[in-house]
Amino acid sequence: MDCCVKRETWCMSTEGLACVGQDEVVILLETLPNEKHPPRDIFLFVNNLYKNATTGLYYYFHKKTIII
Repeated sequence: MDCCVKRETWCMSTEGLACVGQDEVVILLETLPNEKHPPRDIFLFVNNLYKNATTGLYYYFHKKTIII
């Protein structure tokens, strides 16, 4: 993703959370030096978002609340 800060990032978004009444989520992560693949943890996080989308759980992430 090219942006104004001139840093390389991993960019991911959900698709389908709206079907269960939830907002879609966009994740933007700055890459580490020489990083070839996104961190595995982000895939686990996204997987949990989908698994829990219908339960109404709250996620707390860097002092922001994500309601799913």
